[in-house]
Amino acid sequence: MARRQDSTKVAHIPPPVGGLNTVDPGFAMPEYDCPVLYNMIGAENGIRSRLGYKEWSTGVGAGVVPTIMPFAGSTANGTKDRLFATTSSTIYDVSASGAPTSKLTFASAANDAGWGIAHGLVNSASAHFLAY
Repeated sequence: MARRQDSTKVAHIPPPVGGLNTVDPGFAMPEYDCPVLYNMIGAENGIRSRLGYKEWSTGVGAGVVPTIMPFAGSTANGTKDRLFATTSSTIYDVSASGAPTSKLTFASAANDAGWGIAHGLVNSASAHFLAY
């Protein structure tokens, strides 16, 4: 049996010292720029690695959380802003760290219950609502 000739070639690929480039198209990007970075965020003098995560609201049902709904409240300082999470049976207020508060229980947990889209609304009286 004849051996196949090795077709690999050694190449030097420079590190992306130019940083993250989200402006230029791929074919026009400088060779020292990077098109995608994982676990890196923009910082004052370039980029830095993401520092990790923190568990925020634990105990939101026993299953999947299919929908996260941010809500911008009516105060400029953000004291009425909320964050909601759904399960197949309940909508929870997960604004505060720790145990969530149940806000609404669905009439049925069958099929695609909990999967949805939310949108913030403001009426002429400047009252804020979250439509799910």
